[in-house]
Parts: sequence; structure tokens; C-alpha cells
Amino acid sequence: KVYKTYSSGQSAEFFDEEFSIVNGVRIKRPMTEDEVTDRYEAIRWVRKQMVRDYYKQKFQTLVENKTPQERATWTLQEQEAKAYSIDNTVLTPTLSALATARGIEVSEIVTNVLNAVSAYNTLVTNIFADEENYINQLNSATGDDIINVRLPINTTIIPGDTRFDGQSSGE
Repeated sequence: KVYKTYSSGQSAEFFDEEFSIVNGVRIKRPMTEDEVTDRYEAIRWVRKQMVRDYYKQKFQTLVENKTPQERATWTLQEQEAKAYSIDNTVLTPTLSALATARGIEVSEIVTNVLNAVSAYNTLVTNIFADEENYINQLNSATGDDIINVRLPINTTIIPGDTRFDGQSSGE
């Protein structure tokens, strides 16, 4: 949006630009209320996409350092570890193979797997909760408050317009 204050003392209005093909010049005109609303909704949509992209990347980094083979066995490892923690006589082919390969006891790997599952679930939950917090702030904001929601990213969608800058996430 562009603000314009007339020298004749008229109040500031929202202005938009249109290009006149006939005259070959840009024409500034007051924006209608619907255009102002549409502009804010477009800003809301873009900012929500920025938040979603940020948290999608954050989620992806949780598993990037793991091999596809390790990721493929996560469900089996978790199921076997839970079963073993209830009954340590249950068969655990995946965990037994991993324990043998690492030179440790199955009980040790069960503890490691259960701790890793708990830590991973906590991280995923925190990422999801943080994302939902920002999305809810953007959904409930109106007018300039849509712009004033501080995002967890250092990105601007309009070069030079610091109103869109996010806050540093400290990471």
C-alpha cells in the first residue's frame, strides 16, 4: 500500500497504481475497500506460506543426517523396543541385529531407541506447536496487524520494507 497525504489537508488514503495503456503512464488512484482487504489477504497468505516453509525445513532437518536404511527401520525398532520393555523374552530381530552389529546388549539398544523416540516426538511436537502458534496469530490478525506479526524467519517479501522482517530464531 502507498500512503499519500494531500497538501490541501485531506487525510491519508490508500493508493494503488494502474498503468494507462492509452497514455503510457502510471496513474495513482485511491484503493477501494475490497482492494485493501484483498491486499491484506494476499499478505496474510504469503506470510503463512513463509511460516509453513520455514517449519517444513526445520522438520526435514530432523531426519536429514540419518541414512535411508536407518529411517526405514524406525517403526520396527520402536515396535520391538516397546514390546521388549513389556516382555524381555519377546523376539526382536531388528534390534538384535543392530545390537550385535554395535557390540552392545539388546537391553541397551532398547533404552537408546525408546529415548530417541521420545526425544524425536518432543521435537516434532514443539515444531508443530510453534508453527500453529504463528499460523493462528496470522489467522486472527486484521489490517496492519497481519504485517506486525513477528515471524521466526529473517526474510522480507518487499525489499527495503522492514515491516515484513522476521525475528531471529536464535539457531
